[in-house]
Amino acid sequence: MSLRLRSDSPLFNKFIEGILADRTLNNQHVDKTVTKMEEVISKYSDKALMAYNKRLDNVTSKLLRIKVVHDIRGIDLRTLFDAKLIYDRALSYHSSQLVGDKFYVDRDGVILGSIWKPLSSVGIYVPGGEATYISSMFMNAVPARLAGVKHIYVVTPYHKVKNKRLFMACASICGVEYIYTLSGAQAIIALALGTKIVRKVDKITGPGNIYVTCAKKKMFGRVGIDGLAGPSESVIIADDTSNEQHVSADLASQLEHDKSALAVLITKCPKKASAIRANINSLVNSSSSNINIKHSWSNYGLTILCKDSMSLYNIVKRISPEHLHINTLDAFRMMKWINSAGAIFLGKHSPIAIGDYVGGCNHILPTNSSSRFSSGLSVLDFMTRTSVICLPTLESLKTIGKPCMKLAVIENMKIHALSISCRLYGS
Repeated sequence: MSLRLRSDSPLFNKFIEGILADRTLNNQHVDKTVTKMEEVISKYSDKALMAYNKRLDNVTSKLLRIKVVHDIRGIDLRTLFDAKLIYDRALSYHSSQLVGDKFYVDRDGVILGSIWKPLSSVGIYVPGGEATYISSMFMNAVPARLAGVKHIYVVTPYHKVKNKRLFMACASICGVEYIYTLSGAQAIIALALGTKIVRKVDKITGPGNIYVTCAKKKMFGRVGIDGLAGPSESVIIADDTSNEQHVSADLASQLEHDKSALAVLITKCPKKASAIRANINSLVNSSSSNINIKHSWSNYGLTILCKDSMSLYNIVKRISPEHLHINTLDAFRMMKWINSAGAIFLGKHSPIAIGDYVGGCNHILPTNSSSRFSSGLSVLDFMTRTSVICLPTLESLKTIGKPCMKLAVIENMKIHALSISCRLYGS
């Protein structure tokens, strides 16, 4: 059974802290397993990847790489068009994030600027398991392609993909070059280190389980990563105008993601809270096909009653959730008080599920309260910015060189000062 809390109760903060901490505990067993995998893959390369495929996923095929081809024969075109809607809307949204080189001359005659370059290669992790997350492939590949990344690869447990033709067609639409038939930590390690078959990449993006996240953490430095994704988080703020059935379905839908999904209802209306809570219990009990829902609701489902708006905003700030749905009459006004959330959904007609697929905004979002200092995946994550400085004349060097020399001497960097003085006064 989920928890029902009051924001003014003496133990409220301890409950919140405990629940958030429980979802982010480090697992030493996972860490040791990933470390061992790195050692084995470093030594045995592709043979190790094949062995892990067989041992962990019961895959006997030695095929590790598949060339993406465009072939829509045998695919239900309506389904393909529905899938392409994710691509089209993500493309439209992310196009607004494109940036260009910029230069200017400051008052001292120094030319300053920035140049932007795309990464050369990107590896996208697409989770497998009970579902095939085509939407995740689109969300990662679209901004990468817009940025100008030349080589886009996907790693996924391809043997588990039910509709391989549809997956291949979507990969083609995304500009994916190869699909690597790998899953878990070994896929991340292979992309970071490179093997004869798996090409080493500049950056790895895409969410995964605890093993994938641990591997990304370990490989960071050898390869860039988008972030350390944790279990899904959703917070819904409801008022007396909110539709109880809609809010119940919205919150319960987010429990489908994984066993540690955080689902929080915040409201100032006790009757509304009770009704929504009862509805969710019914939905959870009737969803026997998805084991994630019952486990998440029992362990990480929260109904929080607040007496005033300030305590409500403070709770949202403390959680800093991946998804925040403000399902209230004054949603736009309330949004101005929110400092951190991965994505905000405003009004009664904006369910979080829309953002998971065809909303347009990226659904690769910061978790574990990291929206306080990080943002969702964007075009800029697939580019590098290089600073440029040019002192075009000796006069421009004279203007700023003398104070620079003084500062270098103060820091006991005498040769730094010499590199300037030899230009100004000769050797």
